[in-house]
Amino acid sequence: MRIYVASSWKTPRHAEVVEALRKEGYEVYDYRESNKGFTFENLATNPGSWPAQMCIDALDCPESQQAYQRDFEALITADVVVGVQPFGASAGLELGWAAGNGRETFLLAADGCPELMSNMLAHRAANLDTLLSMIAGWKLVCDQSNAFSPFTMTRPFIKVEREEQYAGGKQIQEKFVHVTFDVRGPEADACLAELVKLFSKYTRTIDLMKEA
Repeated sequence: MRIYVASSWKTPRHAEVVEALRKEGYEVYDYRESNKGFTFENLATNPGSWPAQMCIDALDCPESQQAYQRDFEALITADVVVGVQPFGASAGLELGWAAGNGRETFLLAADGCPELMSNMLAHRAANLDTLLSMIAGWKLVCDQSNAFSPFTMTRPFIKVEREEQYAGGKQIQEKFVHVTFDVRGPEADACLAELVKLFSKYTRTIDLMKEA
């Protein structure tokens, strides 16, 4: 399974996420490795303060076009696109393209103000372990779906919800994972059992939301 990681050159967790995904056996594109020789500062100093026309001209230079083609080729051939916050406009454009072109999208969120349009991304996680479990669960369901017809899933098939409760004046946060199946049968039950194991580290329950 091919994964494209969308982040920023300033994203501190980028390398950690790439390494963790590769340890899980996924084929991961790392733009930092592919474009390590390219930076806008090679063209002129202080790119953050360039005038608009200079920014446009920089995008058309051969070095920029080559870096863009490498990244875009990896993006369009990916099965999954993972956004790692905090990131800038380029990663936002990549994730928007992925969401609009049928790629499975995941977000590893960061502390701070939420981004409203992140709602278009199918799966959102607050930490790396949860992200890895979600991706593994999605791959598991895809593998099951390919192995058994008419076993199909509705999308997004995994939704992590946070429910706030209060006990003794203390706020408690519980996470629930809801799995939606188009059909119910032995294959779906077997997959559900695997998902229960997979998510047992951080969730209390998994519910079937729709049964045939």
